[in-house]
Amino acid sequence: MDPTVDGTVDLRTTPGYRGDTQIVLNAVLIAVSAVVLALRLYARLYMLRKGGLDDAFAVLAFGCAAALSAMEIRSRHACYTYPMLAFVGLS
Repeated sequence: MDPTVDGTVDLRTTPGYRGDTQIVLNAVLIAVSAVVLALRLYARLYMLRKGGLDDAFAVLAFGCAAALSAMEIRSRHACYTYPMLAFVGLS
């Protein structure tokens, strides 16, 4: 993989590039997780009228998963935004 004249590398042209698929999968899985968490919280807090420590941990875990997913989505685009980032192996 040779960098272009301006020092950037476009990984979308490499064989086997699956970055777009990973972005879509991350977005869909976070959306599904958000719906499941919302249904869980609705059932626990409004229908049963009691939440527990496990609900707080579920919200915390969802926040961590969403942040990790957002960072991975961002890293998939880093090689298009920052010159030489992908070439030196930082993406």
